[in-house]
Amino acid sequence: MRNFQNAAKRAGGTVVSEYPGWCKTTVDESMHTGNNCILYGTTLKLGAKGKEIWAFVEGKGEGEGYEVWLLERETMKQDIEASQLREKLDQGGVISLYLNFDTGSAIIQQSSIPQLKPPT
Repeated sequence: MRNFQNAAKRAGGTVVSEYPGWCKTTVDESMHTGNNCILYGTTLKLGAKGKEIWAFVEGKGEGEGYEVWLLERETMKQDIEASQLREKLDQGGVISLYLNFDTGSAIIQQSSIPQLKPPT
């Protein structure tokens, strides 16, 4: 686990969490998603080329190796301009906005502000 954490830190990533000795029982593998009872593990976050890369590393037990789960998330791309929103609102009376908020907060992230401004 420490080797994975150190490698992530050297690559500019962070250790988000760590689960040492969280649970010493086994789980039905068909239900296992990385959130169930594990022997030990760590969650890592890295960034590369505008993407977030999340890794969950689970130690399977002495001599049994590791299981690594990876998730890659790209920055959401804006598909629609403010003038198009107005057209959709005039035509159908409904629009959808995809806004990003700070985690656990009602504060809208700066990247979402342009969607809320009227066209010039």
